Amino acid sequence: AAAKHGYAHAQENLGIYLRDGRGAPQDLTGAFEWFKRAAAQGLPDALFYLADMYANGLGLSQDDAEAAKIYEFLRARGYRGAKSKLAELYTDGRGGGSAVKALEISRELAAQGDVLAQNSLAYRFITGLEIQKDVAEGARWYRRAAEQGLANAQLNLGRLYALGDGVVKDQKEAVHWYRKSGDQGNAEAQNAVGAFFANRSGEPSYETEAIEWFRRAAEQGQVDAQYELAQRYHEGVGLPKDLAEAIRWSRLAAAQGHSLAQQRLGILL
Repeated sequence: AAAKHGYAHAQENLGIYLRDGRGAPQDLTGAFEWFKRAAAQGLPDALFYLADMYANGLGLSQDDAEAAKIYEFLRARGYRGAKSKLAELYTDGRGGGSAVKALEISRELAAQGDVLAQNSLAYRFITGLEIQKDVAEGARWYRRAAEQGLANAQLNLGRLYALGDGVVKDQKEAVHWYRKSGDQGNAEAQNAVGAFFANRSGEPSYETEAIEWFRRAAEQGQVDAQYELAQRYHEGVGLPKDLAEAIRWSRLAAAQGHSLAQQRLGILL
């Protein structure tokens, strides 16, 4: 009732309910109309939702140009979410933008502390994607994202320290960032921590630590970690020999195309 009487926030909320099918059957055309009414009264969120519908073709024909126009309007008024959406459109060559424009917006977002933009900018510098390759600058942006807790950035910063690429080689610093990423559930980082301890020798505690990290990664489907567990169960290194477990982990890794696991499975069966 409030929406029909012209209350802008009620119109916006009704648009959300209809778009998401909350409390009523989904009605994208109806959602669009209510967002349009709310936006006409100056609600920036409603305008943002309209742009998303244009960009994704929800309830109407996809119109990248109209989406970009709205995102640009919101960007000029400091609506932060519009910047990342605009960068996505332009990166994909949509909305009449360009890679140069997308990079410009990504830089803005990264400088403002947007962690995903920082991670994306780091990747661009590392790979030279539409920008002059600068691994040291990429490492700097990965660090900023990693310090904000982004697991993927922590993993990649760890890799740079492990290789000495763009930073001074430092295995302790590498494993520091791998651990942070792994503690957030990143399987690649968990495997990297496992490999770090597996490559050290002299103390049984290192092998125990390696197995713990390999297991965490393997249970998430990380193929190298699965093979490491298979090998240890087969050979009794750090674990009691257990052919059934060796076969189980070998099968899992082999099914993902791991050639050594496939060879080991041939021996075990």
